[in-house]
Amino acid sequence: MNIRKIMAFLLSLTICAAVPFSSHKGYMNLDVQASGYSADTFGMTSSNISANSSYNYGSVIKSYLYEDSEGTLTRVEYFPDDCITVEQYTSTNKLISSKSIDIELTRFGGFFCGSDYNYLVFGNPNTDEKADVECLRVVKYTKDWERVSQCSLYDINTYMPFTHGSLRMTEADGKLYIHTCHTMYKSSDGYNHQANMTFAINEADMTATEKRYEVSNISTGYSSHSFNQFIDTDGQYIYRVDHGDAYPRGIAVTRSPLDSLSNVDFTVPLEFGGSIGNNSTNAGIGGLALAGDNCIIGYISVNQEGASDTNLEDSANNLYIMTVKKDMSDYSIKKITDYTEGGAYYPNTPQVVKCGENKILVMWEEFNNETYEYQRTYMMTVDSEGNTITPPKETRARLSDCQPFLSSDGLVKWYVTNNSSPCMYFVNPDSLPDIEDPVSIGDVNGDGQITAEDALAILQSVTQDSSFNASQIKSADIDGDGQVTTMDALMVLQYIVGLRDKL
Repeated sequence: MNIRKIMAFLLSLTICAAVPFSSHKGYMNLDVQASGYSADTFGMTSSNISANSSYNYGSVIKSYLYEDSEGTLTRVEYFPDDCITVEQYTSTNKLISSKSIDIELTRFGGFFCGSDYNYLVFGNPNTDEKADVECLRVVKYTKDWERVSQCSLYDINTYMPFTHGSLRMTEADGKLYIHTCHTMYKSSDGYNHQANMTFAINEADMTATEKRYEVSNISTGYSSHSFNQFIDTDGQYIYRVDHGDAYPRGIAVTRSPLDSLSNVDFTVPLEFGGSIGNNSTNAGIGGLALAGDNCIIGYISVNQEGASDTNLEDSANNLYIMTVKKDMSDYSIKKITDYTEGGAYYPNTPQVVKCGENKILVMWEEFNNETYEYQRTYMMTVDSEGNTITPPKETRARLSDCQPFLSSDGLVKWYVTNNSSPCMYFVNPDSLPDIEDPVSIGDVNGDGQITAEDALAILQSVTQDSSFNASQIKSADIDGDGQVTTMDALMVLQYIVGLRDKL
């Protein structure tokens, strides 16, 4: 019998009552088959998968997840040209509520979950280089997302905020610290050069107590160009990491007291090969964590020894763990992976998560060197000296620009979207689990929707007009009997027309 006729027959069986059509666009009912993820969240659709990639250049982070005092999770995500979506989830990752926060200026910088308040940073271009243009706005919200107040920053040597870099924040002693980047007013050579900039904001009255935006050098914390910015605090000092391509050209680590951002101790543990100002550094910083007496930095890089603009002695990227003494007196670098030039795979920039004073979780994705397709994810733990605790373990958990964090139940949590609702991941850093691919039951073609096309694909498989891979078989086996049959196609159609609440 013709496939289309079979489809028509099955569809006629489902229409036993007048039920309005619903494509469930943008939502997926995902089968939870492993302890490492929960994907039946029904949150707003986006795509942040692998967005933590920061090779040569960083970018502003659009996806955030934090834990409320009641143990619930809150997703904060910037949707360009639309809004900032705030979604609250139960401890079992079910959507409770959703609201939209207005984008107050033309550019989004970032979000920070403070101990008592939440903060968003916005920016405006200042291409005419005028002193009366509001270049940055820091907005303070209650934990219920009621707007409280703002700090507006003008005349901060900014042509364009957040350009070719990122923005991260931390807080200590009643101050919010913002480390980001900008292109500056045109210099004498006719160029708008890019650099980092840092601000300290009094959280009580939202006034800026320190502004570091002027051209300087690394002895004051200045880096140009700075293509990625990280910041953290141990309650006594502010620590910053910059990915520099010129002044300095390397990974720059600085320490300053809470009350003086320009009073800096610094070191440049890794200098990049190539000429000053060459934007291509063949490296990418993934994360910073403070643990024990050290700053722990995860990054990928080629072998920088002997590297030049035209010649890379070893062009294979590998993952490294750098540990820098908090007083900047010493450092060490440990090579974690052993990818080779011309090899089949390469690593993406890692995520770094502090799980205690002597345990750091490091995660990275691996991709095919020819097809650039995702292959697998590795997880490992190291101590505060960068020594391996748990060797790299292969999983299928995906990463994103959402910074993973250690929650109150001892699990590391983050979320990933792939033209879909959030897939919530959770990992026990004390016992790294096997995590399978999230399987979208019914979404056989993987387009993020469950439609008649999926039912048709199932029927084509049944009649041997096509074949499924292992993931598609799991997705197509609706009734869970271990086989893909016409009954599975029928159940998909019943779901589409509303005769089934879930698959």
